[in-house]
Amino acid sequence: VLGVDGEVQSVQLKDFDTQKSLFKDQFKGTLFSRSTFLKAWNHIRGKTFDFAMNEKVMGFWKLEKKWYNATVLEKTKSGYKVVFADDNLVRVLGLQNLRQKTSR
Repeated sequence: VLGVDGEVQSVQLKDFDTQKSLFKDQFKGTLFSRSTFLKAWNHIRGKTFDFAMNEKVMGFWKLEKKWYNATVLEKTKSGYKVVFADDNLVRVLGLQNLRQKTSR
């Protein structure tokens, strides 16, 4: 939810679907990039995009449309350079293709 100063304010709701719906309603008709939307949405959800060097993350591989284990190598102008664990491929991924690794 936007505060009076235009900054994104945190909203604590137990129901994730309700929280997402309220967020979408707040920004309906607003034009901004996907990256900006994701930053604001994840800020509300309590997540940040500041990944540390050597942090274990999940990287989205567009060709297969799947998430894979990866490690952050460095931050770049367009995202983060990561190395995928399965095949040691190094790629720069935008914020929309990275997420924190979930423990299972």
